[in-house]
Amino acid sequence: MKVRPEYFSWALERRERYGVAIPKRDAYSLIGHVGGDGFAHAYASGKYCTAEAIQQSSIREQCEALAELLVDHARNTLDLSAAQRIGTQLGWAPERIAALQQETLAMFRVETYSEKDPWSCDNVHDLNEFAALQARSGEVAAARAAIQKSGKSIPQLAQEQIASVQREAEEDCFKSGGTLTKCPGGGAMCAR
Repeated sequence: MKVRPEYFSWALERRERYGVAIPKRDAYSLIGHVGGDGFAHAYASGKYCTAEAIQQSSIREQCEALAELLVDHARNTLDLSAAQRIGTQLGWAPERIAALQQETLAMFRVETYSEKDPWSCDNVHDLNEFAALQARSGEVAAARAAIQKSGKSIPQLAQEQIASVQREAEEDCFKSGGTLTKCPGGGAMCAR
């Protein structure tokens, strides 16, 4: 796995700005993670920045710096998801967590926009443009550009993504011969 040097400069900048040491091992795992399997993100959010661990001020400071770093310089949605999880453990305002969750859903929406004819010239052009930007700048930058280009708000795209996923789940349930049962408090379950 090759790590881009600018990932470490971001970690070093955070350390200098906040006076918090981010262990090189964690900066490498989280900021330099390019494998896409999510293991490094799960490690930081599930093993290192736990509710119990952040009771220690030094670990709390490291986790805060790491979460801010992931929000500010996310290259993919795994980075944003890890930041959300760590931020939740740190007690970030629910509005901030909800805004990150909505932005992530909006990103998924513009990445999988299903209302377009997938083989139209315009759509193929847009997909090629998205892929080129994603290769240059990362998933998050490409998705943010696509959100802006869509002309829709983040909450609107997030709602569309939720509705799209629910429709797909319902269709899959019915195709498999199941029946959909609504759950108390929202959501549904497919009984086969």
